[in-house]
Amino acid sequence: MVELLIYIGVFAILAVIFSGILVTFTRVNVDQVARGEVAAQLNFAFQTIQRFVSDASAVLAVSAIEDTDLGVSWDEADINLGAPQKYLVVKLPADDNSSNSITTPAIIYEENGRVIIRRGRGAANHSKDAVTTDKVRVDKLTFTKFINYPGRDIVEINLTMSFNSEKPIEKISRRLVLGVGKAYAATFDTDLLPGTDAGPSIGQGTKKWLDAFFAGNLTVDGNASLKTANIGSSGTIINGLFNGSITVDPPSIAAGGNGTIKIAAPTAIDASDRVFLTPPANLEAGLILVGARTINDTDEIEITLRNTSSSVINGASRNWYYLIIK
Repeated sequence: MVELLIYIGVFAILAVIFSGILVTFTRVNVDQVARGEVAAQLNFAFQTIQRFVSDASAVLAVSAIEDTDLGVSWDEADINLGAPQKYLVVKLPADDNSSNSITTPAIIYEENGRVIIRRGRGAANHSKDAVTTDKVRVDKLTFTKFINYPGRDIVEINLTMSFNSEKPIEKISRRLVLGVGKAYAATFDTDLLPGTDAGPSIGQGTKKWLDAFFAGNLTVDGNASLKTANIGSSGTIINGLFNGSITVDPPSIAAGGNGTIKIAAPTAIDASDRVFLTPPANLEAGLILVGARTINDTDEIEITLRNTSSSVINGASRNWYYLIIK
């Protein structure tokens, strides 16, 4: 009888030990499953948002979206910089920007515990896709935009996610706060604006852009220095325009005769350059300008005058205006 009681006691002790081991194993297994699910969906959600931001041509962090306001081009000025916002509005370069678009804009936000990507304008055109499943719950998702001028814009993503279970043992949370640099796209469908008026430049003296094409007007408030300019649809390419005043002292020219004078050109010239001169209003009566040409080997301008009067004229030294087309 005593031995039987001893056996029962030992069995009871072993049963308690094995039960504890089983509970611990189950708890660890559930915890690992929960952690793995949260980690996987957290990473997938972040990578999806990161891809949208990196490919975007315009990104806005806003506090609210209204169906009646989705007809805008989403290129308005940022007014919520540096503050967490519920919605991230993303415009991709290849998206349709029409008022009834079913793709533009893409809006990322949290709804009913899931990460949602909504695409399209207005209540009748948009569609929603869930990035996360019901196995996890998104507890928080906010976006904060920073303009890191003159570097890349930054979108900070604050994402908190937990395993979706009512059992305290299965509750596990993860929080991710990361900044995503907004890559500058090669194609723009919104205005390309500097950070400040007359602030940055496009290109540098040693790092130039290759070609530029404009369908509208080009307005330049400062100087426009052109090394090559094709004016019109045909004709000789113009490399540059130079204008100013030079001193011309005509030689003594006999009645009815021609006289020439050579003066130093104000800039280096070639034989193909064209020179236009405007005599002063007080040029001696009887003297007229026959023409001018460039002499590239000496960087000089040769001016020919004609005396149409009946007597010798020795003109005075005066300032003439010139235009050189290279």
